[in-house]
Amino acid sequence: MSSKHRGRDEVKRRKDRLDTVVGQVDGADLGPELRAHFARYLTVLASGYVEQSTKELIREYSRTHGDLRLQRLTGRHVEKTRNIDAEKLKQLLDALDADWWPALQEKHADDVEALTSIATLRNNISHGGDSNASLVVVKGYIERVERVVVWLTNLLDPAKKL
Repeated sequence: MSSKHRGRDEVKRRKDRLDTVVGQVDGADLGPELRAHFARYLTVLASGYVEQSTKELIREYSRTHGDLRLQRLTGRHVEKTRNIDAEKLKQLLDALDADWWPALQEKHADDVEALTSIATLRNNISHGGDSNASLVVVKGYIERVERVVVWLTNLLDPAKKL
């Protein structure tokens, strides 16, 4: 990660990169086999987007709300987290503030389910299984997990008021 991109800026950079790939796939005339391959590829990218964005937002929160010791502790804990699904996100949020997970669930329960769906698909793909998810389904998951990432961004690294 570039030192100039932190928090919400890093999340935006990653989202732009994901959107670029989605746009390239959308604009391509692909046969069924290639569409299936790209659906798997987008699944892995989307899962990585959620994981890396969540980690970066928590690191940014610790940078702005804690001292160096807290930043080190948080950074080490967060780096061990892989393939973030709803349960792992709940654990991370509960470790910071017990009120955050219920607030997220209240506003985005259906979207949070997409985290688990995309993580499950990614695990299946990475272990040699078939994803059985079309590009349309994967793009739907991407839209839903993006709403969760936006919520996390606004919570953990709110926009600066000018």
